[in-house]
Amino acid sequence: MVIGDAPENLNMMEIINPDQSQYADDSTQGHKLVHNGHWIGWLDQLNVFILVFLWFYTGLDKIIDYPAYWKAMHYQFLPRDLLFILVPVLPLAEIFTGCLVISPKFKILGLWCSAVLMTAFTIYAGLVYFGYFALRPCACAGLFRTLSWGTHLLINIFLMLVALFGLIIYRIRRKEGRHI
Repeated sequence: MVIGDAPENLNMMEIINPDQSQYADDSTQGHKLVHNGHWIGWLDQLNVFILVFLWFYTGLDKIIDYPAYWKAMHYQFLPRDLLFILVPVLPLAEIFTGCLVISPKFKILGLWCSAVLMTAFTIYAGLVYFGYFALRPCACAGLFRTLSWGTHLLINIFLMLVALFGLIIYRIRRKEGRHI
């Protein structure tokens, strides 16, 4: 065979997706499988972009405007000893989480960290929104400081779902043997 010549009995579905070659005769199903794989990859990239942007934006904003962040954190309903650790660690943890999400080797850890952080932030926003606290302090970064607590809660729920969806995408892509 000459380079560039394809064998007569070449099944394109076996090349595109070897595990799904039984669908080679059903062009609709075969196209759907390839199409879904393309969308999963695109959604994965969008998910990573959202999370990396979120963590770098919030972490860097807290570091850049550290005095305002420090003051807002000290209005929180947390023990002072915990604040002593949490105030400097939180912005660094956010930036570190962004680094984990963008790293192929540590992406799954970054997705789990994102899910845990966003769940904690969402619970806090929900408690504030539903009036659990008498005061309503916000130690969030940049644009998030200007939001109402209802909007804040909705955005946090969305971002928590983005993180959880990232874990689902990761599992699907790993199961398919695709590059993660």
